Amino acid sequence: MARRRAFFRSIMGGAAALALALGGATAAGAASGGSLAGTVTAEADGSPLAGVTVSVSTDDASVFESTMTDATGAYLVPDLPAGEYVVAFDASGTDFIPEFWDDASSRAAAQRLIVAEGDSVVGVDAALALGGAIAGIVRHQADGSPLEGVTVRAESADYSVSAFASTDADGAYRLAALPAGDYRVRFEPADPTLSAEFWEDAYDESRAKAVHVTAGQSTERVDAYLAELGVIQGTMTLAADDSPVPGWVTASDATTGLTLQADVAPDGSYSLTVPPGRYVVAFVPDGGRGIREYWKNARREEDATTIAVAQGQIVSDIDATLDSSGMITGVVRTSGALSGDAIVEAYSGDTLVGMAYTQPDGSYRLAVPAGTYIVRATANVYDMIFAPQFFDGVATRAEATPVVLAAGGDRAGVDFDLATGGAIGGNVSTADGAAVSGATVTALLWTASGWQEVAALDTEGSFVLGAGSTPETPGGSLPAGVYTLRVEMAGYCTAYFGGAESLLGAGTFRLESGAVLSARDVMLSSECTAPQSPPALALSQESILAGEVLKISGSGFAPGEAVVIELRSEPTELGELVAGIDGAFSDDFRIPAGLPAGSHTVVALNAQGDVVASAALNVVAGASGGASTPPQGQDDLAATGGELPSFAVTMAAGLLLAGGMLLRRRRQQG
Repeated sequence: MARRRAFFRSIMGGAAALALALGGATAAGAASGGSLAGTVTAEADGSPLAGVTVSVSTDDASVFESTMTDATGAYLVPDLPAGEYVVAFDASGTDFIPEFWDDASSRAAAQRLIVAEGDSVVGVDAALALGGAIAGIVRHQADGSPLEGVTVRAESADYSVSAFASTDADGAYRLAALPAGDYRVRFEPADPTLSAEFWEDAYDESRAKAVHVTAGQSTERVDAYLAELGVIQGTMTLAADDSPVPGWVTASDATTGLTLQADVAPDGSYSLTVPPGRYVVAFVPDGGRGIREYWKNARREEDATTIAVAQGQIVSDIDATLDSSGMITGVVRTSGALSGDAIVEAYSGDTLVGMAYTQPDGSYRLAVPAGTYIVRATANVYDMIFAPQFFDGVATRAEATPVVLAAGGDRAGVDFDLATGGAIGGNVSTADGAAVSGATVTALLWTASGWQEVAALDTEGSFVLGAGSTPETPGGSLPAGVYTLRVEMAGYCTAYFGGAESLLGAGTFRLESGAVLSARDVMLSSECTAPQSPPALALSQESILAGEVLKISGSGFAPGEAVVIELRSEPTELGELVAGIDGAFSDDFRIPAGLPAGSHTVVALNAQGDVVASAALNVVAGASGGASTPPQGQDDLAATGGELPSFAVTMAAGLLLAGGMLLRRRRQQG
């Protein structure tokens, strides 16, 4: 029978029982009561419906009365005490859909009727719509024998309509009086050794095939063959001492979408009953030092070995001996106060390996395998007025200090003190002022290692990055500092705050702790300007002695870009620089003392190792004796070894001239 009908009957039966238990007077004993009367017909053609149960009850169940319609569809409920009533109509045994007055599908939505003392309320009519039905047979998969007592349930896609029925001795069932539409049908056997399933052979609701119902028709042959359950069993223990590990074990079948779970018993054993299929089994510890793994000895699901389970098969010895984790511990504070509302996460690369919640005293314990991690703390997750922080006290992942955890070891003192953050808002528009929807706005924070992305969102014209859940609360999730904004959208040139089309020249602004900035607007254009000048290098001098210091400057680089400086022809790395917020840098570098004299090139390399800028440099052998190259046209000297370096000849001539002048001056003085 339809659940709505069954629910209605259970409610009405309960109301009647309660009314008797309370000793409340019903209409049968009230000589001066009021009455309700009306007619029930078929909605399609207006024909009268005989045998429809009409129930009248109060919301507190102190009064419950029912009657049935006659051959003309008419009914009368006499002798009702004064009060407020709900009227229900149920054409049991037909496909007419039950309803409450006035055309309501539930009691909650029903319109109440007021009956005064001695009053006769007429015209309480109902026109019942004709529904459809679902019917079929349920059998045992092993031998095809019919299954009695299986509960068959049908639910509409939005769960607003549901119905249930039980199979008879022949395995047959019929779900009647269903409104037209699509339904999920589930078969639930009374025998615990058999598997429940959806039509057709789906074990997960998301994979269930819909059954369509048409008004006035019965959808037949919605049958099911229920399989005997199999079993996966084994133990979960700790490798270090073979002790039982509390937790649970899950089995997931990617084909059917089914996931089942069983708790681990105190002795470390578990048992999972599953339908036939191929399963990935996960062993999940609850606390302690055990590290989650998959069968067989796999750390990742994609590396797991699947387990095939046939109908009625018991698969034993699916055991797990878990490796022991290390423990990262510390305390999280917000503006100096201990935070019991924070999450601490450990990342290996971009992969989240583990997370832990803080206790009321701000402490946390984060169990992870041996490795190197970037650790981040986030507080007030549901109202983020504090900026997340990376260890050790920095705002971005690029600046974070890695936490190294040895096998089975612990790392204490990974503490955090989160400051109040801020938020940035504005608008994205075109040159004519039209709001742009669908653009991506990214907030970039200037750090010691250059610009770092800290937040991004898609905008509907206006945007607020880092806003808390309550606008009246100061703060946000963006760390204080110097920012710029980047806006990207297909069909438009990338734009930065301030009107630039690259980071070089982008406008910047400072976000203070607790501030919420507005009017950080960016305008998009489909006509891009000419590209910026390419990166360039400038040297403090074009010729230098080997071993001396050379100032190298650069411009036109991306702000925050890491640049490697090399001296070529034989590549010799001089050092690494980071372009400033204006895309420029300048620093001193010492030319290697043993560098061969002659023509060389200073080059700047980007992160991919490509030469992006260069400058010529002539190196002269230093006083320590860098190797020299014979000049052109001096073959005779080069052959006899009589060549003097040109700078030495010049210096000698200068010394002789200076000496002659000094001797002349002394003679004049004499």
